[in-house]
Amino acid sequence: MSERAFDSSLNDSVIRTMNQETESSTSKRVLAIPHSVIVRAPGLLPMYYTTSELALEVGVEASRIVRWAKAGAPHRRDGRNHIWISGREFAAWVEETRAAEVGQPMQPGEGYCMRCRAPVEMDGPVLREKQGRKWISGTCPRCGARVNRGVRNGQQTKLPMG
Repeated sequence: MSERAFDSSLNDSVIRTMNQETESSTSKRVLAIPHSVIVRAPGLLPMYYTTSELALEVGVEASRIVRWAKAGAPHRRDGRNHIWISGREFAAWVEETRAAEVGQPMQPGEGYCMRCRAPVEMDGPVLREKQGRKWISGTCPRCGARVNRGVRNGQQTKLPMG
């Protein structure tokens, strides 16, 4: 791959970052970052990549890189509207986005509702066991779906009274 340097003499009005334009839309979205990108991003060089070059480096499709750029990944556009992505800035963005995906641990009596896509306080939690595996089963108070939460070996299984 040939090294490319971004021409910093371009007019600043032409160079823009999509972060400002899509700030409101990305705060609601959680981006799924494949494991290959998480592993390969820290090894990116401190240079500017085109979307296709970056896609080859991290092992995803170029269209996914473009979607990430539109969703808030750091990038710049030149006078011809081509997208240029700094390897170091992209690696930092991947780490930051990945860290944002990891949520807070659930409290006792909570479970993750797959329909609501959120942790909820279970209604009527019951401890169940089958073939040596334990879990707590309850109902989502928002949508009424069944909510299950696994119990680790040796973990306290205090169910809320009520």
